[in-house]
Amino acid sequence: MRILLFIAFFTFFSASAQQDTTIYSTVDKEAEFPGGPAAMMTWIQNNLVYPNEITGGEIINRIYVTFIIEVDGRISQPTVVSKCENCSKILENLILSSPLWTPAQLNGRNVRSKYVLPMHIDFD
Repeated sequence: MRILLFIAFFTFFSASAQQDTTIYSTVDKEAEFPGGPAAMMTWIQNNLVYPNEITGGEIINRIYVTFIIEVDGRISQPTVVSKCENCSKILENLILSSPLWTPAQLNGRNVRSKYVLPMHIDFD
């Protein structure tokens, strides 16, 4: 009887300890940067340091940053699509240093979600 109780107890807690690793694209409430999109753009402008190859003449107009917003609001798995390799590393580090987001919600619970941030850099 003790062994059976132990197995049932262990099975219950190991099953409840598993996390949902699904990345949801359809949610009830989208993830949000603290203060909203305008605050996010201000934060990026205040924290982004352009690499020399951009400020020195090579202009990169379109950059796409994709990342996951975790259930606790942290950012993970940043991916940057850019012609400038150094820009990609700088933007990945910048996004990882982001303040905690309000995570997406589905059926009243926080879920992981994907976020795509298109950026347009213009030095004219």
